[in-house]
Amino acid sequence: MHRYGTAGLLGLAILGTTRAALAGDIPGDASTRATLQVTNVGTDGLLGTARDSDWYRVRLSKGQDYAVKLGLFYVQGRLTLRDAARQVLETAVNYGDRDAGFEVRAPYTGTYFVEVKGAWYAETKAGDEHYYVAVVRDCKDGLDTRCTLVPGETYHVGSAWLGDYDVHAAVLDRAKRYTFTGRSDGICALRLALLDGTGRVVVPAAYSDIRDYEPPKSGRYYLRANCNSEDYGGKYDLRLTVR
Repeated sequence: MHRYGTAGLLGLAILGTTRAALAGDIPGDASTRATLQVTNVGTDGLLGTARDSDWYRVRLSKGQDYAVKLGLFYVQGRLTLRDAARQVLETAVNYGDRDAGFEVRAPYTGTYFVEVKGAWYAETKAGDEHYYVAVVRDCKDGLDTRCTLVPGETYHVGSAWLGDYDVHAAVLDRAKRYTFTGRSDGICALRLALLDGTGRVVVPAAYSDIRDYEPPKSGRYYLRANCNSEDYGGKYDLRLTVR
């Protein structure tokens, strides 16, 4: 998930992108000077061959959750995050015509490397395949999420890639009733589920909203959200109200 600004990460055809990556070949090692910013505007790049590798530098902050994502058309590729020592922290495979990615909580403040690598059969496509890559702030899919919901506030958020789930914590009072309302941009289908403090599902996944929930006891609960189209994650809003 990521909190959205003015642009969304929905797919290459409708994504706001920078085009610095197309200016020339990007090194496939730590000598790269190509950079990514932590933003919901992706960087548009080009893989020249079936095994081409582009490395980007990105600065992350310790303890912050991030989503790293890759969008491709009809070829396979691999997305990898490496630390300053070039050791692999996370990786994901993109099978083409959709987006893919992973979550990571940065273990230190400083420079990391994001690698985009081609992984298709050369006989299928000769090369020159466009991609977009992005690093965005994330709400972790776990009970240790650092994202919270406050009653009366609207949160502009979204699934960073196909199959991305996000968890938002909220403190509920057993003497009150709560409604969790979601609204998607119409491109993706939003589903919400509510978990108790142990992670047990207390309200199974439902479309768009959970109405008039009466918690059996006061404490911390978790809203788990996902918004997917056929091939991409999408934007949505969340709002918690109480009475």
